[in-house]
Amino acid sequence: MNKKYTSAIDAANDQVLYAGTLDGGVFKTTNGGASWNAVNTGITNANSVYALAIDPTNSQILYAGTGNGIFELVQPEQVYRFYNAQTSDHFYRINDVEKNFVLTSLPQYYFESIAYYAYDSQQDETSPVYRFYNTQTGGFFYTISENEKNYVLQNYPQYQLNGIAFYAYGM
Repeated sequence: MNKKYTSAIDAANDQVLYAGTLDGGVFKTTNGGASWNAVNTGITNANSVYALAIDPTNSQILYAGTGNGIFELVQPEQVYRFYNAQTSDHFYRINDVEKNFVLTSLPQYYFESIAYYAYDSQQDETSPVYRFYNTQTGGFFYTISENEKNYVLQNYPQYQLNGIAFYAYGM
């Protein structure tokens, strides 16, 4: 990583840290510093970052102060996809702690990849993911498809629409 100038720690997850640099922009770690990735999308002239702050009401929003102004960076959650070799089903987890638990504790699940990115609010090129509650089983069902959402509403009265659970990018 480049020369660090400023940093910020996510109060909701102490494994998530940001580092602002004088010569490479903003970097993020989700594993306490073991690995870092650049997160400069949305910053003009990302080379020199002098200040960082995480929004106290929404930890997905990071503010970066540069010589060109203050920029708002919305940081998505990575949603990981696993394959269960015993049942041929897929399983999804949304953060590194859960991902690492599955990797170390559930040998029947194989990590495939990042399936998509989840946002708390609508962003450019994201789609709403709808959540349904099954009144008969107590389980939940999610869909990104408007057609499927409407079909379930018209044909399955045991499913109650809870609304939009999150917004997805990259599906």
